Amino acid sequence: MSTAGLNRLEEARRALRYAWRGLIKSPWFTGVAVLTLGLGIGVNTAIFSVIDSVLISPLPYDDAGRLVLIRQSAPLAGQPDVGVSIRELYDYRERLTSFDEIVEFHQMSFDLLRRGDPDRVATGVVSHNFFDALSIKPLHGRTFVEADDAAGAEAVLVLGHAYWQNRFGGDPGVIGQVLEMNDRPHTIVGVLPAVALYPNEVDVFMPTSACPFRAAGVLQMESNRRAFSLLRVFGKLKDGVDPATAAAEVAAVGRDFASQFPDVYRPEGGFRADTLGVQEALTQNARPMLLVLLGITALVLLLACANVGNLTLARTLQRAHERATRAALGAGRMSLLAQPLAESVLVAPGRPAVGPAFAWATLGLLATFVGRFTSRAGGIGIAWPVLAFTMGITLLAGALLGVLPALGARVDVAGAIKAGSKGGGGPRRLLQHALVAGQV
Repeated sequence: MSTAGLNRLEEARRALRYAWRGLIKSPWFTGVAVLTLGLGIGVNTAIFSVIDSVLISPLPYDDAGRLVLIRQSAPLAGQPDVGVSIRELYDYRERLTSFDEIVEFHQMSFDLLRRGDPDRVATGVVSHNFFDALSIKPLHGRTFVEADDAAGAEAVLVLGHAYWQNRFGGDPGVIGQVLEMNDRPHTIVGVLPAVALYPNEVDVFMPTSACPFRAAGVLQMESNRRAFSLLRVFGKLKDGVDPATAAAEVAAVGRDFASQFPDVYRPEGGFRADTLGVQEALTQNARPMLLVLLGITALVLLLACANVGNLTLARTLQRAHERATRAALGAGRMSLLAQPLAESVLVAPGRPAVGPAFAWATLGLLATFVGRFTSRAGGIGIAWPVLAFTMGITLLAGALLGVLPALGARVDVAGAIKAGSKGGGGPRRLLQHALVAGQV
């Protein structure tokens, strides 16, 4: 290595040693700088992890982009969702050609008797092809088959993963156990894996033939097209079918409903049928709230940076006499710049350590809160891209802490020595005031 290189290396070593001594003498400054930026980085890491898991990551289903929800509404009557009836579901299955499969879901609450102990369970009533459309394979046993939907079929149940863990202790031997529900025996035939389900998580699933309320709706549907209009209906597009084509076909069927049965779909209600991607449908309630939280946490990070920058600048102003003395003794501009930059480098490792700690502390709370709006909250976790983003923010914040003191590196030696340790005004005071005003 050349002499010049050795000199620069020695100068850097001296700057780091001097900066370390300065930080040791000012533990409050060091602690506040690390914790403040750690808080800002941590909350941003947490919210970006939630957004990545909920809004950005694809659904854990094969060909998830082909899953489309069929919606019905009466906007002129102020009804954004009127549900789909059994008769309408059957008509969609007969008329729509863009879909491979069209499935149904509705939720009920029933008392499940296990060894005589009643347990109120959220029950998803689904058509036999529900799990096939979502490409969900059972963890144990099987899911439903076409015979399970037949009238008079033996009543069977598929357990949700969380319910299986909580009520059966994760015992794979539950397959074949017989429980009582709605005054008839139900046999457990399968257990689901831990995967986000559309439209929401439930405790157990039963086939449509086992639901007494839906069975009553089937008896009424010929005399009342809107009987049992509680269904949520979605389907899987045929390979190569454009979503816009399917949307147009669904809308056309909705118009046929309105024209053929004007006494049921009254014109003043503006009845219509349209489609929505299942991923968008899963997150539409959570998206506005998450975007607001993203904006808030970005402001928190900006406030943290401004606060630490203000503290650093105040520290620089208080040390103007010290820097002036060093300049008078022959320290060059690069030497004066090296000290605040060295302090920033030494403080930097604490921020990526504190930031993820804040993130882990808040992620569980965020997941619980977001779970009220979408079933995708179960898969929330800190992802590697988010950690990389956090490290980038850390480096940016470190550069900011280095730049702000460097702005005051030009020293009026005579003026600063005359003013004593309180010296340093002018543009630096204006910058300090600007930072305070920016935080307000």
